[in-house]
Amino acid sequence: MYFKKRQCPNCETKYDEMSDYCPHCMARNEDNQDFKKRHLMSFLPWWRELLLFLTGWLGLLILQITISLFVRTDNKVVASMMINSLSYAILFLIMITIVVIPTWAYLRDLLNKFKIGWAYLFGAVGFTVLTSMSFFTSFIIQLIRPGAGSGGNQSAVVELVLNYPLISVFIIGIIGPLCEELTYRVGLFTLLRRVHPILAYAVTALLFGFIHFDFTSQDIVLEFLYLPNYIFAGLCFSFLYEKKGFAASSFAHILNNMFSIVLILLTSSIGA
Repeated sequence: MYFKKRQCPNCETKYDEMSDYCPHCMARNEDNQDFKKRHLMSFLPWWRELLLFLTGWLGLLILQITISLFVRTDNKVVASMMINSLSYAILFLIMITIVVIPTWAYLRDLLNKFKIGWAYLFGAVGFTVLTSMSFFTSFIIQLIRPGAGSGGNQSAVVELVLNYPLISVFIIGIIGPLCEELTYRVGLFTLLRRVHPILAYAVTALLFGFIHFDFTSQDIVLEFLYLPNYIFAGLCFSFLYEKKGFAASSFAHILNNMFSIVLILLTSSIGA
């Protein structure tokens, strides 16, 4: 539906009809303003959206495997910290490069979303909804399986936070959420939203849920019990992104991860 190109009346450059501006002369695209009033997504050329998704999804895995080959330590916590920190830092730089080259227009569009004050308000509301859902999910799981621990993904996060709190704030709290928003919202969701909104929400939420699923866990049932919480988070972030923009979904995601870090540290302090 939204894969057509329009010709700029100023410089005659052909570009994605869903873009706000001509990437060559920066003339405003007046043809899509009715749609933009109802949706604040950041449209890139479709191939950039696909590349962002593939880079964030498969690229992260390739980076982690590659870096693990060069990490020489028997300490699993140290190895995990080094692999994840370097992987996400490199991934973030690669993704920004994909957005920037050959024009700054697309990055400018993403950054401009952070100038919208109410985006932070909606992000905070989204975070509140996510936190409520997380506590509710944990409560239900404890009713079903008393004494059940956290999922494999959360266990790995706890281990990193307790041993490397400052690095965790930077990687898990900020860089990680931004990479995931670029991957699954600006990349995958926007690409599929061109076809149909239901397809975009369904695929993005399911995939976002399963990237937090630990397939190596010895307790697969527990992983499936926590899966709905991650799928719901994927739906929530996608809704915020579509309706309120990249800043809103990113802020909610960062708040959610930061809250988890603070909660882990507080729980550890109280337990000590």
